[in-house]
Amino acid sequence: MNKKMIFLGLILLAFAIGIRAATLTGDTELEADCLTPAKAFYTLENNTSNRHAYQINAIGETGDWVYMGAHADASDLLGDVTGKWIGSETLIVELDAGQRETLVVFAKPQNCYTVPGDYTLTITVEDGDSLQKNITLTVLSTRELDLDVDVDDSTLEQCEETDFEVNLENIGRSDEIVQLSLTGIPSNWFEIPQSEFLLEKGATRTLTMAIEPACDAEIKTYNIEVSAAIKGTSFVTKETASLSIGDTQEIEMSAGTLQACNDAEASAIISVTNNGTLADELALSVDGPDWVVLETESLAIDAGETKEVEVEFNESGADEASYDFTVSAHSNKFNKDTVEQFSVGIVDCYNIVIDSVTVNGSA
Repeated sequence: MNKKMIFLGLILLAFAIGIRAATLTGDTELEADCLTPAKAFYTLENNTSNRHAYQINAIGETGDWVYMGAHADASDLLGDVTGKWIGSETLIVELDAGQRETLVVFAKPQNCYTVPGDYTLTITVEDGDSLQKNITLTVLSTRELDLDVDVDDSTLEQCEETDFEVNLENIGRSDEIVQLSLTGIPSNWFEIPQSEFLLEKGATRTLTMAIEPACDAEIKTYNIEVSAAIKGTSFVTKETASLSIGDTQEIEMSAGTLQACNDAEASAIISVTNNGTLADELALSVDGPDWVVLETESLAIDAGETKEVEVEFNESGADEASYDFTVSAHSNKFNKDTVEQFSVGIVDCYNIVIDSVTVNGSA
């Protein structure tokens, strides 16, 4: 066989292999939301020398989002186009050799629970051979809330209540049931006046939230998060803020120089001052030698008030020296301990030394 003929045949064969039996051309990037579908036109072309019946479907999780039908320049309405939802039904298009057909596609999510973002639509064309076309559909938001929390990063004292406003606006395209929540602090610190309510399209609502840290709240910074969610969906908007808890309670204990005899009872005064901003109930205790005793074990004290607590030093027989003891004041309200160390000096008050005794003039 002539080598030139063989070479020419191979070229023609390669060219034929490179030509697809059909082509589907058109946009590869579309935008839609759950209410308004994207509309685009695609051209299906029969590149063969024979008549073909093409079977067109959409596959995958987004297959039921695609409606395809005959070209309809005069209408932007899906209902005016004769076609099929090609995710569940096959659209058959018959083309003569070399013929082209313009098809219209409408694409959108089937419900308004779809999270906004990019999704892939896959259309297949089959007539023995298989052709696949991928289209990126950007789903826009139709259900959206605007949330503003009127609280700056701030400091609260233990037991102190503060109010802040939560402002919500429905900027979506339908009425919504909104669920409001707060996280980041214990649930018994705050109160939401209405955690679930209807917010109509375009409407706004302002709610006042109250926060009151527990009196024994840990002294630290808390990161709080307010969330507004559309009920039954994954649509949620959030706002965050920092809340630092300050120490409300400060107890101070003091005394002057403490001294007692080792062979007699004595007492002294310890002053207890509440430098905090709230009244308190204190449980008092002493730790030290067993002859050191507090007159009282409980003390009610108002903010800014100073009270005196008597400490008793029983007869001890102890050697002359300085002895340390500590007094603890436990706040029942704030669950906090204040501990102060004191020192008492023990002396022998009645140590009389007799060197000699004279009786009737005689030593």
